[in-house]
Amino acid sequence: MAEAVRNGVKARVVVGVAGSYCAGKSTVAQGLGERGFVVINVDKIGHRALRELSDVVVQHFGCHILGEDGLPDRRKVGEIVFASPQALAELEAILHPRMVEIVEQRLEDEAGQNCVLDAALLFPMGLHRLCDFVMWVDACLPLRLRRAMRRDNCSLRSVLRRIARQRRLSAKFSADVVDIDTVRNYGSRRALDRRIDSILQRRAAG
Repeated sequence: MAEAVRNGVKARVVVGVAGSYCAGKSTVAQGLGERGFVVINVDKIGHRALRELSDVVVQHFGCHILGEDGLPDRRKVGEIVFASPQALAELEAILHPRMVEIVEQRLEDEAGQNCVLDAALLFPMGLHRLCDFVMWVDACLPLRLRRAMRRDNCSLRSVLRRIARQRRLSAKFSADVVDIDTVRNYGSRRALDRRIDSILQRRAAG
């Protein structure tokens, strides 16, 4: 993808990638990586923030969340926050500000490079405000259910609960803040690549 031109000067492009549960968000981010974008995986940044803020997290949720390495066990933490919206909000209040700081620093470190923010929580965290545009990845519900049950080895009921919890990730309330392109992820990888290329070419031309 050609870099954007602003005031006659080439500028890097930051693309956000978010989407419905098991729609294929990471596949789209990978595709952008194959096209020269630096992929910033915000989920991995969350793991780093959890380690850095382990003392705060343990103080808030208790020592029973610790693993054998003396750090918060993500599985144990996950069991707590997925069972309680309040606990999830409390954990996010601890981790998200630090995660945003790390993302901003990564973007500064990669100045001049096209970047993609691979982030399930792109909109709730406000990271879309750092993007030139967003690719919202979607697929039909039956396909997402099959992918989720196969990938996460979950029951249908469990998958449906996860989908219900993630409705807040929707981009529909942020269209006035950042441009959003919907990427329908169905069919072959070749078809998906064509959709990605079409968006990038249109954005570069515009």
